Amino acid sequence: MKRVGMRAVVGLAGPAWLVTAWASMMGASLSPAWSEDRAKPPNETARQAVESLQLEIGEDHYWTEDGVLARGVVCLRDYDWADQEPWVAPFEYEWLLQTKRTRVEPIPRYTVEMVAEHARRLRELPWVQPSAKADSHLVLGQSHGWPEDKPLEGWQMGDPTVPPQNVFGYVITDPDRPDVFPTEAGETRKLRVVLVAGNHPVEMHGDWALHGMISFLVSDDPRAATLRRKAVFYVYPMVNPDGRSLQVRRPTVPPDLWVRTRGNPELHDSGEGDHNRVWTTGDRFSTIRLVTSAMRADTGGHADYLWDFHGGYPHNPGDYRTTAGGHESPYARALEARQAPYPEVLRRTSSGAPTMLRTWAMTSEGLNIPYSFTFEPGCQLDKRAILRAGKALALGFYDVVTGQAPPPPGPPEPDPDLIARPPAAPVLTWRFQPDGPPRDRAGEPLPVELHEAQWSDEPHFPDSGNQPLVLDGAATYADLGHPPAVVDAESLTVAARVRGSARPGSTRYLVSRWQTRGNQRTWALVQHQNTRAVNVLLTPAGSFARRKNYLSSFPVFDGNWRHVAFTYQPGECAEQDGQLRVFVDGVELRAGAGLEILDDDPVPKLFASTAPLQVGAWTEPGRYFQGELDELAIWNTALDPAQIKWLAETTLRELDD
Repeated sequence: MKRVGMRAVVGLAGPAWLVTAWASMMGASLSPAWSEDRAKPPNETARQAVESLQLEIGEDHYWTEDGVLARGVVCLRDYDWADQEPWVAPFEYEWLLQTKRTRVEPIPRYTVEMVAEHARRLRELPWVQPSAKADSHLVLGQSHGWPEDKPLEGWQMGDPTVPPQNVFGYVITDPDRPDVFPTEAGETRKLRVVLVAGNHPVEMHGDWALHGMISFLVSDDPRAATLRRKAVFYVYPMVNPDGRSLQVRRPTVPPDLWVRTRGNPELHDSGEGDHNRVWTTGDRFSTIRLVTSAMRADTGGHADYLWDFHGGYPHNPGDYRTTAGGHESPYARALEARQAPYPEVLRRTSSGAPTMLRTWAMTSEGLNIPYSFTFEPGCQLDKRAILRAGKALALGFYDVVTGQAPPPPGPPEPDPDLIARPPAAPVLTWRFQPDGPPRDRAGEPLPVELHEAQWSDEPHFPDSGNQPLVLDGAATYADLGHPPAVVDAESLTVAARVRGSARPGSTRYLVSRWQTRGNQRTWALVQHQNTRAVNVLLTPAGSFARRKNYLSSFPVFDGNWRHVAFTYQPGECAEQDGQLRVFVDGVELRAGAGLEILDDDPVPKLFASTAPLQVGAWTEPGRYFQGELDELAIWNTALDPAQIKWLAETTLRELDD
């Protein structure tokens, strides 16, 4: 919230070095390329925004071609929330008001100078220490920078100039509480949490959210004291200082280009444009090298959670992102129970690019973190809401360490009134007997190629004669070719008994007709990556651009035998969507009751794929499933819930009888 009487241009205050730097910044920022824009009249939307902010248009303000105010000076002391953060009050800096991006109020920039000042104040606290590779000033080292006399071809911001910047790393915890401490249940290790911000230079909403989180963690709140006793937070508050330094000082490109600028000169010189797509490049970039080595030294290569703070979505409150496995974690359940970060922010399931910080941290080459999150607060949130969000994220960890996180979700309760009813014979059945190949509806054997087949000596049904197929997750799979009744099916039911307990780093395929080469995808029953959840995929056109993507919201591959099935019924016409239903142990999963719908594009009919039917892998081959499979059956009709219930409770042998 802004105080009445906010000035558009304020008198310079603060230390002499800051005044000098500020004057230099302002002079360097006014590029002649913008001179024509100053004469452009503002559009009505921008004019109303300026009037609502009580800004006075001076010579240091000008308008872009689309009528957006592009330059101004803001002093944080003019905001009443700054009273809670007195250390930021002296900082005066430019800000960019883009009515397309900011719908509530301008979010002040979070500068590299503010990071340094914050670190200076934090190191005076007894529960803030340098990280393993940082000095007494919490400085890990310096960034690459970019010299004034070194041109950079194709750089969109004029000649980049930035001196090497300090990179900070510090730890927040109670130093009097050892990393491993006794409890009633025995010895317990402190929860380890990695906090990162500043990856993308322009996404400063995330910096303020991290600031709100840190403000709570170092406060006198009893809950914060509990967290410091039972957890350790490794903080890297600005991992791309060169990019941030340039974005604060020299936004001399049109706003749309400014928004999309995500790198820094060192990346640009190597042909890269996104600082959050190079975390697997090892020693290629100086700041990445400095931060990743510090993270591994601090954590010993193992941590429990990571937050990478971003932000700046124009038209929504934002979201927080993690894998489906992350949503299974105790911490995510605590956030859901708190409706955190706040009710307006949606959770989103996203595995992320493999070269992102969040996904790198989950690998053995990274930090072996099982649960990694990205926070993306949006522009419909005001400054207070973003600070409050950071506190809410910290309180989720408080729920975890105090045992207040909700228990893991389970499957929905079965319908007590549903009476099981046997289906007709399937068009393909495979009971997994060493001398019994897959068979068609008439009982005739179907061709199958077994690759590295192994048979279990512990059948799920002792009297069935079955020996489930053991799939090792490395090379074992079966190719069933192109059974006509399956290939030509318009309606579909796929059912099997499965057992597994691994949490694979990539999606693993149980049964599918799914070939990425030539966009020959049709359907797939899979284990979702980084989770123990079952996942069903359908496409209408062979590509992955449009799909149905349904996921169980509870672990299915938990070391127990489970019956899994899905049915598909096409639409009655080309304009009508088909119906996908998913079942576990004979119980239908529904949205909000055991089922998470990741994508729900229309699939009026199944794509006529040339992909073969495969068990235990997709058709490249690869993505091998690790576990056991028994009693596979496929119908060219969509069975109803009563028939699926019968299958879950009965063996296929009884169906034959």
